[in-house]
Amino acid sequence: MPRILIKFQNNFHVTNKNVFKKQFNELVLVKGNKNSRMLKKAVKISMYGKDKSGRKLLVLSTEMQKIFGDFDGHISIQRSPTRWVNKEYLPRAINFIRQLI
Repeated sequence: MPRILIKFQNNFHVTNKNVFKKQFNELVLVKGNKNSRMLKKAVKISMYGKDKSGRKLLVLSTEMQKIFGDFDGHISIQRSPTRWVNKEYLPRAINFIRQLI
């Protein structure tokens, strides 16, 4: 069995062959630790926006910006570095995440 299947054997994006094949080049998998757990519900957090040159890219949706903020104006989440939630949004963000567990 390939290593990725062993390491991520419970991940939908890996176990569903059609999804895995389609998303392989864009898929980012992060291995949790022994305290990690699977969310009970998936939520789409992105929408299409445009970069400075007008090209289409994924950004944090307007609805999710109300929960997580706008990351100091850096709403792109397509191949982006880690984004940090500002303090004033933490209670909303924590409550939102807890509803998914």
